[in-house]
Amino acid sequence: MTPQRRLKQILAIIALVIIAGLYIVTLILALSGNEHTKNLFTASIITTIAVPLFMYVVYWVYNLVKGQAEEARNQAGESEEPEQPSVDSEQSPDDPEDN
Repeated sequence: MTPQRRLKQILAIIALVIIAGLYIVTLILALSGNEHTKNLFTASIITTIAVPLFMYVVYWVYNLVKGQAEEARNQAGESEEPEQPSVDSEQSPDDPEDN
């Protein structure tokens, strides 16, 4: 499993737990007749939109930072070229082609 896929799954589980927890608390307070139910219901609706949006932004920033790190690593790798043996244009005195 790729790290990106794993991150997506973790963020999705966190979002699911937050939203489900808020819905459960809202339902319990609504059934008990609590005066804060209307405010909590409004928060539930807002959270239904805000949490996935926040998770998307976190994932987007993660990919952006990871991409910049890979790009910097690639540029550093390009600047460190392996040394190639130099080719002498002169032939050595032992070379049989001189004869």
